[in-house]
Amino acid sequence: RLGLDAVSFSSEALRGVWATCVPTSASKSCECSDDASGACTGDCACATIFPSVISQGATFDNGLWKSIGSAVGREGRALQAFGGKTGTPSSPAAEDAVGAVFHAPNVNVLRDGRWGRAQELASEDPHVIADYAYNFIGGLQYTSHKPNSSAYVLGLGVCEYFAGYS
Repeated sequence: RLGLDAVSFSSEALRGVWATCVPTSASKSCECSDDASGACTGDCACATIFPSVISQGATFDNGLWKSIGSAVGREGRALQAFGGKTGTPSSPAAEDAVGAVFHAPNVNVLRDGRWGRAQELASEDPHVIADYAYNFIGGLQYTSHKPNSSAYVLGLGVCEYFAGYS
């Protein structure tokens, strides 16, 4: 009614922004395959895909987690600005524009590997999970971590499954 593009207020970003690639030139010559590779040809900009969260957790590196969160926030903001769509070209969700609210990080504590989603979790240690979430969201949300800076929010993190499994 107002002529505004549709926006999905929630985008998946557990291992990077889950979005289609966007053209980087006015020629709009960006073609992405629908197969599992998701390979794109032409002048495309695609979001970074990071290693599984359990691999990230195994580093015990707060700075790395903050850097990954920052990359997700910056890429998500860029994909939103340039018309990125959530999902892959063949998924039904590919109609929704990338939003600024991201479903990440997953803050469950890995208590039982039989749950089946262990690769989405950073650790079985509550302290490591807390550090991971704090640093990931710190990187995701802000452009600057200095006091009294004119920082703005890049994206908002929604901690997944906090009450669902823990």
